[in-house]
Amino acid sequence: MTFYELVEVLCKERGVTTQIMARRIGVPYGTVRNWKTNGSIPRWQTLIKLSEYFRVPRNYFLDFKKRQTIIAAMKKHEAQENNEDSHVLL
Repeated sequence: MTFYELVEVLCKERGVTTQIMARRIGVPYGTVRNWKTNGSIPRWQTLIKLSEYFRVPRNYFLDFKKRQTIIAAMKKHEAQENNEDSHVLL
């Protein structure tokens, strides 16, 4: 699940669109669209606003961001290992 999909589910549960949610937390809708199209994750301040708006614990979003960072680091490490393996001479 992407960050945007997570927000979208919360919006549906609350009965609002992502556009309305963006306006209510003071974030440009273009920023929310970037979450969808680019798979980006908002800054900490926005994560806090989201947690307050949806009335979920702050770590609800912060843990998601941490998981995404760890996954990205693992993928980078795997790619480096695969690249190193391809240079091994037999």
